[in-house]
Amino acid sequence: MVVHPRLFTYGSLRMADSVLAPDTRLAHVNAAADVLRTTLPDIPHIGLLTGAGTASLADALSETTTVPFADVPHLPTAESGPDRAFVAGMLHGHSVLAVPEPLHLYDGLSAREVALPVRIMGALGIDLLIAAPTAGSVNPHYAPGDVMLLSDHINLQGANPLEGPNVDAWGPRFPDMSAPYNADLRTAAHEAATRAETRLHDGIYLGVPGPNLQTKAEYRFMQHIGADAVGTGLIPEIIAARHMGLRVLGAAVITDACFADTMQPTAPSDVATAAETGRKCLARVLAQLLPTL
Repeated sequence: MVVHPRLFTYGSLRMADSVLAPDTRLAHVNAAADVLRTTLPDIPHIGLLTGAGTASLADALSETTTVPFADVPHLPTAESGPDRAFVAGMLHGHSVLAVPEPLHLYDGLSAREVALPVRIMGALGIDLLIAAPTAGSVNPHYAPGDVMLLSDHINLQGANPLEGPNVDAWGPRFPDMSAPYNADLRTAAHEAATRAETRLHDGIYLGVPGPNLQTKAEYRFMQHIGADAVGTGLIPEIIAARHMGLRVLGAAVITDACFADTMQPTAPSDVATAAETGRKCLARVLAQLLPTL
């Protein structure tokens, strides 16, 4: 039996994920970065990734320029979900490049494809990535609407953007991941939260592929192995960012409580309300944090 490699969309071409040589991958990312470099009025120095419930964080950007993924060469096109775009603008004195609706593994993409927007950020010279996904809590001390700074993560997505030959220009073959989330940035974020008269948790994020929610047994397992919150995004982008030497601040908005013994079916309206509460909290923190960076 012949097993064919998975096919994916790259612009208008369909090609096998496994056939792209490192030099080709590097050239594709550099070509995509060149399009943004010539399109944007300023070169951003901070990247911002949000989630479905926190995408409106990008609405706070002023003097914005929007570049659809479809206008950037070599970016994958997901067959479902919203139209993706880069949004560049100013936020509290900083030039920021945001991706309000990141790609996901459950779009049918590989981890390498999901990480491409961050690869492009790194190629532009961005050196700080702020990632703000939504997540469900498996920690009984966290409530919907809270915000958790990521101190570490557990990757159960079964995928890694570093699979395959290494692109040496991006980073080492075996990058260190002992401290993926910058401790100094977390300290500064807590100080900013104090000034904003709000509170942040510190915890461990667990990434799963999605899109389904988890079973009760799975939530028990996640809690048992030390996770505080679980979500379907973020991990490929963080690994790629650290591979390229970017500093990372992760802040997950808690949208629902996932406690196996008491959990009920999740109501979308409750998730949306919690996401908006957490988004407002995180926006206040960023308003205090970014001017100090």
